[in-house]
Amino acid sequence: MRTLSSDRPDLLTLQHELAGAFQADGQVNRAVELLEHIVNVEGALLDAENPDRLASMHELARAYQADGQNKRAVPLLEYVVAVEMRILSEEDPARLASQHMLAIFYLAEGQISHALRLLDHVVAVRERWLDSDHPDRRASHHDYAAARRDFWVHAQTQDTSTVSEQQQQSLNTTHFD
Repeated sequence: MRTLSSDRPDLLTLQHELAGAFQADGQVNRAVELLEHIVNVEGALLDAENPDRLASMHELARAYQADGQNKRAVPLLEYVVAVEMRILSEEDPARLASQHMLAIFYLAEGQISHALRLLDHVVAVRERWLDSDHPDRRASHHDYAAARRDFWVHAQTQDTSTVSEQQQQSLNTTHFD
């Protein structure tokens, strides 16, 4: 890093890989620091819709979440999802992965209805495009079922009048094989 310009694509790729290694090794704060650097450099060099930049932002959001910084992770991933919805096809694996991850972040923040809407979409698209035993499809089904359970637990402990008829219908409809 001392001998190469900080904006070289090959160095950014190596730094991205190093950040992943830091995170896998439990050094989340080092991963966050490195990914923030990468996102800042790519922000100055790359178009807002560049897939590499979006991938780095996706990974930074994941690192923020792993570091307990959900308040920083959610808006970052919301941005990534919004851009990917404009530039990627509905069945693009990167778009679906970002949407699925955002739904998980929403669940962690207690935004269950937002999570359900996103997971419902991800499940529906993956059912159309992936085999029934594909790991991504199975993960979507699992997380959708968990979100539905969380919604019902929440609804049982709250005033049931806050649960709209549309939400109740949505939860009574299943997308599973």
